Amino acid sequence: MRLLYFTIALLAVCVGLSLWVAASESARLNQSATWPKTDATIVDSSVRDKGSQTKKRFCPYVIYRYTVAGVLYDSTNVRFDRDLSQCGTDRQWANDIIRPYRTGSTVPVFYDPAQPGKATLEIHKMPLLQLFPKTGLIASFIALLLVIRQLRSAREPRVPQLHR
Repeated sequence: MRLLYFTIALLAVCVGLSLWVAASESARLNQSATWPKTDATIVDSSVRDKGSQTKKRFCPYVIYRYTVAGVLYDSTNVRFDRDLSQCGTDRQWANDIIRPYRTGSTVPVFYDPAQPGKATLEIHKMPLLQLFPKTGLIASFIALLLVIRQLRSAREPRVPQLHR
């Protein structure tokens, strides 16, 4: 019976932690929706090949410059849910990311009024469940299976063993 209680507690912890992580990440990603905007100039927009001859790695790279309260800032953040330091094996994927940001063009940028050096070119709202960590989901599923197994074994009558 102790194992059952432990398993239920484990399930509750897994689900709780996963929801907490998802909620805090959702709040972080969605906060930019309320930020003020200004104009930015695209300084560089390119796809960089950081792979080897045997394994190609294409990295989108966008750097832009903007001014807030007379202070000049540079940033490379396009969207908070898309880390441009992540490279892919598909050049088209990288080209699709940088396509709207031609070098020399002027684009709107959204900046954090409390930290104007923190900015993004795209606002992208993420639903909470989309951010539910996969590891938390897997751990919760395993814990749930253990609870079901314990409940089934607790219901089955125990047959006494005959000793010879």
